[in-house]
Amino acid sequence: MKRWTPVEVLWNDAHGGDLGWGAIKASHRCPSGIRTVGQMEHYDDDGITVVLSHDLGAKNNDAYIFIPASGIVKVTELRKAP
Repeated sequence: MKRWTPVEVLWNDAHGGDLGWGAIKASHRCPSGIRTVGQMEHYDDDGITVVLSHDLGAKNNDAYIFIPASGIVKVTELRKAP
């Protein structure tokens, strides 16, 4: 997949909480999946980095997320607008 390709990433995230002293009320399983959409900056065996905005002139990025490979369910290349 080419750098800056629009992608949709479906992935499972960790969860937790700080309830103070008391019983754990969350289930011991992955919550519903997370959907991230953006531009693929880098994708390898470690995971994927998805960027929301990329300045074509200055080559700067804004709002990115790294998703570890262990959490990735599916990566789909999105069709570019005509």
